[in-house]
Amino acid sequence: MEMLKESYYSYAMENAHPGVKELARFSAPSNTEDGVIKAVNAFLDAELAVAK
Repeated sequence: MEMLKESYYSYAMENAHPGVKELARFSAPSNTEDGVIKAVNAFLDAELAVAK
């Protein structure tokens, strides 16, 4: 929870505890929907688009 408060790019999975979701700045699909991979890919795609 402390790390979520300190980080700009804080994510919570869709099926996370409500308190965690409240602290996170961004959300990702649940872990059963490959949410981590989807969030990382979306972040990298956005970073690559800015770099072009």
